[in-house]
Amino acid sequence: MVGSDINKTSVIQAIKNVNYTKGLSEKISIKHQENNANIFEGIINENDQFTFTMCNPPFYTSEKDAEREALKKLKNLNDTTELKLNFGGQSHELWCNGGEALFIKRMIKQSAAFKANVTWFTTLVSRKENLPKLEKQLKKLKASVKVIEMSQGHKKSRILAWQFS
Repeated sequence: MVGSDINKTSVIQAIKNVNYTKGLSEKISIKHQENNANIFEGIINENDQFTFTMCNPPFYTSEKDAEREALKKLKNLNDTTELKLNFGGQSHELWCNGGEALFIKRMIKQSAAFKANVTWFTTLVSRKENLPKLEKQLKKLKASVKVIEMSQGHKKSRILAWQFS
């Protein structure tokens, strides 16, 4: 198993966690993604073979976007006393230019170059309205697509999975 992140501090902490747990260091390697424009390049080597990849993408386009969504949720819960984000994570984990849709589109485009290395590519999709354009992009690449719906309490999300023949 290989884990990766663009944030050096996160990578260092992940390595510590792996090394702290007996027996994991032989089974899991953690890599720092030097170029935050790349998702797979620099992480997946030419001869690597993976059954699947999984991604929890940044959902928001900016910190302001994340705060607006948190406030909207608080208002829906009739609790507008204090704004606090209802999720944890560092800024690079929560938002990026273009938000979830653009991040996943980039992931899909880049995945085609690694179709010989990976059986299934998967990512969490928080916003259902992003699915049609993502599925359209995958169909253009002639990928097989599956969408797995999930729900936990009031939170609904889905896993988008694809593979190349």
